[in-house]
Amino acid sequence: MNKNKIAVLTGSGEAFNGGVSGVPESSDKSSFSLGKRCPQCSVPVPDKPSNKSYCNNRCRDDFFNNLKKEERQKLEKLKLMTDIQQEENHLQEVRSKSQEIIRKKEEMMMHLKALEVPPEGKKVDVNYLNQIDFEIQYYDNLIASKKYPRKHIAEYGDFGLFWIDTYEILIINKNDYLLWEL
Repeated sequence: MNKNKIAVLTGSGEAFNGGVSGVPESSDKSSFSLGKRCPQCSVPVPDKPSNKSYCNNRCRDDFFNNLKKEERQKLEKLKLMTDIQQEENHLQEVRSKSQEIIRKKEEMMMHLKALEVPPEGKKVDVNYLNQIDFEIQYYDNLIASKKYPRKHIAEYGDFGLFWIDTYEILIINKNDYLLWEL
C-alpha cells in the first residue's frame, strides 16, 4: 500500500493530512462511503460508528456555530420587525388621537360661534360647557393675564376663555380681549 499521506483541500482552504484528520492513509483500514461527506467542507468521511458525519472537530464546531449564527440573525430580524410593527401601531394610535382632537376642536368652535359672543364678552356657566361636552384642555394657546396674577386666558381659535370664579367663565372674542389687557 501507499505510505504517502493524502492531502485533502477543504472548503475553508486548510489542508488535512491522511491519518491525522480522520481520513485513513489506506483503503484497507476503513472504507469510504461515496455518499457520506462532511456537511461543512464536503470532504469524504469514513464509515466509522464513532465518527458523526464530520471530518474533524473544527468542521463540526464551525457547522453548529454557523447554525447558531443564522438562528441569532433570524431572531434579531424578527425582533426588529416586531419593533417596527409596534412603532407603526403607536403612530397609528397617535394619528387617530390627533384626528379625534381636531374633530373635537372643530365641534367646540361651532359651539362657541353659536353663542354669538358680544364685544364685551359673555358669561357662561361651567355646567353648560360640560353639557355640550366642551374639553377645556384642548386650547390652542394659554396667555398669562397681566392684571391678575396666576390667571390665564385660554385661546380657542378666535375666542378666549377667562375663569371668573369656580363656576363661571367669560368667553370673549380674541380681538376684544387683546384690547382689554387682562
